[in-house]
Amino acid sequence: MIKIHQEALTETDVLNTFSDTLLELYRLAREEPLERFHQTMMECVQNLIPFDAAWWGRSAVTTGRPDYQHSTYFYRLPGEYFESWKKIRNCDTTIQRVFDHPGKAVHLDMQDPGVSDELKSLAGEYGYEHIGCVMLFEDVASNNNHLSLYRGDKSHPFSQRELALMEALMPHMVSAAVNNNIRNVNVVSMNYAAGQQYSLAVSNTQGLLHSAEPGLISLFNLEWPQWRGPKLPFEIDGSEFNKTFSGKHIHVDINLGDKNYLIMARLLSAIECLTDREMDVARQFAEGKTYSKIADDIGISPHTVRYYIRSIYNKLNVNNKADLVRMIHTGS
Repeated sequence: MIKIHQEALTETDVLNTFSDTLLELYRLAREEPLERFHQTMMECVQNLIPFDAAWWGRSAVTTGRPDYQHSTYFYRLPGEYFESWKKIRNCDTTIQRVFDHPGKAVHLDMQDPGVSDELKSLAGEYGYEHIGCVMLFEDVASNNNHLSLYRGDKSHPFSQRELALMEALMPHMVSAAVNNNIRNVNVVSMNYAAGQQYSLAVSNTQGLLHSAEPGLISLFNLEWPQWRGPKLPFEIDGSEFNKTFSGKHIHVDINLGDKNYLIMARLLSAIECLTDREMDVARQFAEGKTYSKIADDIGISPHTVRYYIRSIYNKLNVNNKADLVRMIHTGS
């Protein structure tokens, strides 16, 4: 059983430890392999808030409550704990309390008459007396993130200071987990085209988002104004290795990793907003062909070619051929 010493620390000590914890969390997000990240993250948190066991989970929320648990990690809890918990899930007092107060850490004492008998029985089976829990809803992917910390000593409940630290720490833990998840799905930098800025996400093969960068929702809402997640706004076939989507405003690359898809979205460049016919005219004009030659090659009149050139200049916001040639060559 862990030793509780946090309350003996001064405010300065706690602040310094909190700062060190954040630095370590983001280092772990950058450097740890996916299979070790959650363990090392919990060990890092334990230096700030002592506990005996922990449960970190991410689930999709489609009905106001977590419907699909797509990421679960148990620290010092046996593997069968999840199956035991599912049997009493509808009677878990913790769920209602954290959903009533999202972002606020709550404390449950197993001696409290307000705690359900079913949860007390589960706690007795697995040897804990106190739960500190916080739930954070992630707008980007419509995911629910929760952290439950467990203590087995009746005489050491989670203090108000420790609950405040959980609240302050939780957004950073979510951010670190998202960054680590995305980084480990693929070597992202190898998929980036020079000069193009992507927002990234990870989904399962059914198109349910697991993690997403904040910029993704802004890009998706340009194309699909009503989209909120957690399902991707377009269909993907789990058997496909990779595919692309190009809409009116954005381009999306979907690459299959080991068990998940890496979603890479970016704004369309000005060149990509040209129609196929405009692109054909622009390329030939950039190659030095005359209006008459372009008209003959495409099968339109020279007057129509001039109309297309004016439209191209307007869309690309250029006013001379040199700038057009540059944009054609760079794809910007």
